[in-house]
Amino acid sequence: VINETSNIRNELNGISGFENSLIQGSGGSANWNTVFGENLGNNQDADPFFADVNSDDYSLSVSSPAINAGLPLSNILSILQDLNIEKDLAANPRLYGAHYDIGAYETDLSSANIRYVKEGATGNGYSWETASGDLQAMINSDGTEQVWVAAGTYYSTGGGFRMKNYVAIYGGFPAAGNPDFGDRNWKNNASVLSGSNERRVINNDFRDTTPLNTTSVLDGFILRDGIHSQEGGGGMLNWFASPTISNCIFTNNRGFNGGAMLLRHSNPIISNVQITNNYGSHGGGLYCQLSSPVIINTTISNNSAGESSYSQMSIIGGGAPVVRNSIIWWYGSKAVGKISDIKYSLVKNQTDEYNDPSNHNLPDNTNPQFVDADNGNYALARCSPALNAGLNTEFKGSVDIVGNPRVYNSANGGIIDLGPYEHQGERIDISGVIFQD
Repeated sequence: VINETSNIRNELNGISGFENSLIQGSGGSANWNTVFGENLGNNQDADPFFADVNSDDYSLSVSSPAINAGLPLSNILSILQDLNIEKDLAANPRLYGAHYDIGAYETDLSSANIRYVKEGATGNGYSWETASGDLQAMINSDGTEQVWVAAGTYYSTGGGFRMKNYVAIYGGFPAAGNPDFGDRNWKNNASVLSGSNERRVINNDFRDTTPLNTTSVLDGFILRDGIHSQEGGGGMLNWFASPTISNCIFTNNRGFNGGAMLLRHSNPIISNVQITNNYGSHGGGLYCQLSSPVIINTTISNNSAGESSYSQMSIIGGGAPVVRNSIIWWYGSKAVGKISDIKYSLVKNQTDEYNDPSNHNLPDNTNPQFVDADNGNYALARCSPALNAGLNTEFKGSVDIVGNPRVYNSANGGIIDLGPYEHQGERIDISGVIFQD
């Protein structure tokens, strides 16, 4: 009941009772104003978000808190049957789901395929105005195709967040206003997924069900503070799981096998990603077991591992990783296991095949010349040999990991840089100078 408070009063002949209703000025069940009658529970005092009041359309928009807020089917079915009510006021089915909507109209949410998440929010997730704070619930919600996540920190629970086939999870939206997809900026609006140094950040263990595939997308997040000391993959476990991971940073994660990511029987696409400052007893960055990830324009560097293991990436028990336009490099003689399919990249500790000129790789002892790796800046210095060293057709996006145009000066024949950062300027000629560790 909206704009009709004067018509509701305790009359002498009895007290009105309200249950699962939306009454303007009532205070809702939490702060009920007894002038309206008896509070029987689950009442609201909120904007119902009618579709278009100016056009006399009092159906509910998808963001309305009145959707699915009525009594459950079991409580009201007999009443509706007695009244022979099967349709709403617009002759649509009176029920979608397990609960009725409040009011005269029923709303079908099956066509609302985007869910909205904000830190601390408590809504149903069908708009920014009614965003949810529960990321996992929005991923799992029926009909979800995309989840838009505002700037903030979201903490995994249980075994970690779990991705879902045909659901794309996008971070980097402003936390204020009503942003559209074009307003994403994952550098300025950091969407952080955290394991709180207590558990994994993402747990894609699909051994006992249909495997996760590349229709499952994670794009525009920082994954940090994940841990799994018994098994590994503090940042992300992929077991029979091959998601698409783009525009993400993995940092400060720890695990037994793979500090940042553990892959088992998995072939994810990893593009425009930075994996740095993670620790694993075996494979500080990635641990690949019977897995063939496709790694494009990604930097894996400055991770650490036990003395007998590869610090950046371990390849165990087969599998055939594919590396393009990427940097997998750090100091020492055991940075990266042997990878057979590497082109247009800089990868440490590789075989003679790697150095075949037809593969267009930089010599594996080349220092990539990061701007300031000690302080977390893995962009390429202006003199870096990794500038203009990639193959443009391998990258399918249009911006780098901080939102800069990729490729720089493409209109005039610009060539893509290695790693997730695209230098916005011309390279200084350092021909004749060799950088070695």
